[in-house]
Amino acid sequence: MEQEILYRKILDNVITGVYFVDTERKINFWNKGAERVSGYSESEVIGKSCRENILMHIDKTGKLLCNDGCPLQASMDDGKERSIEIFMKHKDGHRVPVMVHSLPLKDENGNITGAVEIFDDISPYLKLQKQIAELNTEAYVDPLTTVGSRRFIDNILEHWWHKVVHEGYKFGIIYIDLNDLKLLNDQFGHEIGDKALNRLAITLKNSIRDGDYIGRWGGDEFLILLELDSTEKIEIVEGKLNAMLQASSIKVKSQKIKLTASFGFALSSEAESIDELIRLADQRMYEDKLIKKGEL
Repeated sequence: MEQEILYRKILDNVITGVYFVDTERKINFWNKGAERVSGYSESEVIGKSCRENILMHIDKTGKLLCNDGCPLQASMDDGKERSIEIFMKHKDGHRVPVMVHSLPLKDENGNITGAVEIFDDISPYLKLQKQIAELNTEAYVDPLTTVGSRRFIDNILEHWWHKVVHEGYKFGIIYIDLNDLKLLNDQFGHEIGDKALNRLAITLKNSIRDGDYIGRWGGDEFLILLELDSTEKIEIVEGKLNAMLQASSIKVKSQKIKLTASFGFALSSEAESIDELIRLADQRMYEDKLIKKGEL
């Protein structure tokens, strides 16, 4: 008896919520942790059945578990421990996300005499998860153009190159540079230059296939990764992108400004490394720029 009192005293002072029920699911122990998480005091719940929907456990779909799916009842039915992430009703009326662990209680003969539920408020954990997801989104999306960031493209490139080395995978890249961005910025301001970059990015993004990727490589440069394995196929894509861009323009006051870009492609089979692949595409893009300027 003294040992049981000691155990209950210890449990009463842990920050985790703990409560015991008998086989009728009447609550016979309620610790301070349970009071902290739920808002209900010991005097408000002792002797009451959780069937009375005091805490109104619901799952992620909104299903009420007290009459169908109660983890405490399930543990008493099959004698097994279980864990589940659910929502609990706080005394003030709001929902609290909790991780619930239920365990059957047995006497010295192994007969089930009730169950214990241990629960923790996981709101801080879920908030942290959301923040991490938001940070990851920010890291992988270019904020100006909303296409992939350089980090995003770097990750895809590394993954695809690993497949090149180990599986004989083939792919192509197209290096794109918006022409005359400095002239646009100098003549009309950076807001118009940003608008031009955004229009280029959206045009390119809407022109590629599912399974291909586009990202802003830096400044006025973009990189497209294509699951293509031949010069002929990638030239067709490049021609389509060029044609789509020639039909694009931005409006500055009453003036329409046509957008142009320079393109350079390379196939994974032409290079020994990612750096070499990008240098090759960059070199061909620069040659295309000189041709369009009439300097080559």
